Amino acid sequence: MVTLDDVTLSYNGSPVLSRISFSARQGRILGLVGPNGSGKSTLIRAISRVISPVRGRILVSGQDVGKMKSREAARLVAVAPQNPELPKMITAFELVLMGRTPHLRFLQSEGKKDFAVVREIMDATGTADLAERRIGRLSGGELQKLTIARALAQEPDVLLLDEPTAYLDINHQKEILNLVRSLCTDKGLTVIVCLHDLNIASQYCHRLIMLAKGAIYAQGEPSEVLTEENIKQVYGTRVHVFPHPVNQSPTVLI
Repeated sequence: MVTLDDVTLSYNGSPVLSRISFSARQGRILGLVGPNGSGKSTLIRAISRVISPVRGRILVSGQDVGKMKSREAARLVAVAPQNPELPKMITAFELVLMGRTPHLRFLQSEGKKDFAVVREIMDATGTADLAERRIGRLSGGELQKLTIARALAQEPDVLLLDEPTAYLDINHQKEILNLVRSLCTDKGLTVIVCLHDLNIASQYCHRLIMLAKGAIYAQGEPSEVLTEENIKQVYGTRVHVFPHPVNQSPTVLI
């Protein structure tokens, strides 16, 4: 479980999010939604230790991430950022293999298990055919899938995803999110994901947190959070929300 206990986050002394408290359960997908600048990516950076809270604690499996060693934290928490800086001359296989680093001792080289894990992950994420291609010659969508594959290669307990479908077409969006959901079910992975697309959030997330003006505006199941009134108040626009014809999850229409 990931728990944020009364967390306040700031940049250059200016609060971005204040008094944030919530828990993300094992085997569940928690979605973060809200307008641009509402703090979704800031929360991902805090849980992954890029920034530190000025107040409160962030716990993973009961341990304060701020007090963990980097290697220890990387074995528990993996992140797939939205726009990562990637070395252009390495191959896709080498990029995903970088995810095995937390499992290696100092100066230890990758072994058979590490190569096997990477091949399995690349098969699962549909990136195996990219293995020998250079990073600098791949599309944005291909790089996005490889970034997620690298995070999964860490074999974490917690996976953080920042706009994982941003550069993907609808088929690849479905493939990646189906994979993430199956990992939650089969391996008990805890997933926290930032999403702009409210309909994707509704379809794939077990719970949602809607952020606005530096605070949590609403949280709960998608049907409780994605209401016409909430969206009007937070996004400043009128929409229509209808039940999905197949699974009854809320569907947002402009």
